[in-house]
Amino acid sequence: MKITNVRINGIENPVGFAYDYLLCSWNVEEAKGKKQTNAIIEVSDSEDFTDILYKKEAADLKQNGEKLEVELKPRTTYYYRITVFTDGGECATSETALFETGKMEEPWIGKWISPAKEDTFHPVLEKTFAIEKAVKRARLYLTGVGMFETYLDGKKLGEEYLAPYINDYESGIQVLTFPIEKSLEEEKEYTLSILLGKGWYMGTFGLGMKDKNFGDRMAAIGELHLEYEDGTVEVVATNDSWEYYGSDIEDSGIYLGEILNHQLWDGKEETIPVKACRMEEYTEQPDVILVCVKGYSLTDLIPDIRRIAGPETVVLPILNIYGTGGRLQKEFPDLTVPDGCIYVSAAIEEPGVILRHGKILRVVFGARTPSEETESMRAIARDMASEDLEVILSPDIRRDAMDHFKKVGKAEDISEDEIKDLEDGIQKLTDQYVAQIDKAVDAKSDEILTV
Repeated sequence: MKITNVRINGIENPVGFAYDYLLCSWNVEEAKGKKQTNAIIEVSDSEDFTDILYKKEAADLKQNGEKLEVELKPRTTYYYRITVFTDGGECATSETALFETGKMEEPWIGKWISPAKEDTFHPVLEKTFAIEKAVKRARLYLTGVGMFETYLDGKKLGEEYLAPYINDYESGIQVLTFPIEKSLEEEKEYTLSILLGKGWYMGTFGLGMKDKNFGDRMAAIGELHLEYEDGTVEVVATNDSWEYYGSDIEDSGIYLGEILNHQLWDGKEETIPVKACRMEEYTEQPDVILVCVKGYSLTDLIPDIRRIAGPETVVLPILNIYGTGGRLQKEFPDLTVPDGCIYVSAAIEEPGVILRHGKILRVVFGARTPSEETESMRAIARDMASEDLEVILSPDIRRDAMDHFKKVGKAEDISEDEIKDLEDGIQKLTDQYVAQIDKAVDAKSDEILTV
């Protein structure tokens, strides 16, 4: 005889559920006896049953569902087993089974987190954490309004979709539990991400096809409880330290599905860490100096450039005006100083944070004459180029600068008169260098004729 299909509430070894009641069920197979003469159900909080929390014994315990009166604690694993006796003199005990409670009604350590009120996009909330010791048990308790999906290092957790399903948000909300200890290794960092959608909470649904039936702001709350092998406990909870960015989801709804727009966001990152310091703190000798200041600040930079530049350093001005390369070349006649322009739409959102608008990021640079182009310029162009940055090493920087200003004029609503002034400035600079070249050619011709 053997006992099989041991279940709680019809589920084999359920983890993280809210149990309004407990129904234990089982099957008896390969028995010689025809009648159950006794049955025992034991529940413990230890796998070896050293401490029996609950015991129920009777001949008439129902195999198809016997109610258990166990006082449950939140986030706790309980072990149970069934022993059955028959009129054939048989006795069998099931293998140890388990069930585990979720958050239940205990207070949350985590806080509800959401994008700023003015950000109406579908957000991804994100937190990076480190595992420094061996993990014994890890449970992520999470919910969101409206719907959510969660990812660990980009891999989706759980098999659920449209979680947390439909809720009467005025009375409560479902919380999901994710066991993730098998995915965590010591001495590693992990990134936990939560993607939010509108769902039933604020999406369009119902006979009147109304939206925002329960709220107007997507949000999530969660706690990752880490139990280490050494007995210590740590909780990674949602709070103000989490970052967020926009997803590729432009809109979503229960009835009409999702609208994806892969042009909404580039790389899905708003924060890019860079090595930065004040100019006076910089002590290295760079291969390239990128000059990205307003034209009126060029003079202030000359002492700093002179201090750090080496004999092979390339000084590359990439301002939103043309002609600064020629000005700097006079100050550094022994260095390579091309001319360049940049087009990007961005603004300083706060100290230390530059917010870029849209996808356009273009740098055009080159020597003022083709003969001045060097291998170092070509190397700079190769190193700077990426999916996000269009880099053009121009054989005719004057022409491309003109085109740049025309594009800026269309994008930024600069008047034709302003563009004409810019073009006139470029032309004056060009005429200046052409005159210098002509003067040098005449002098060389006179020298040759004299000889």
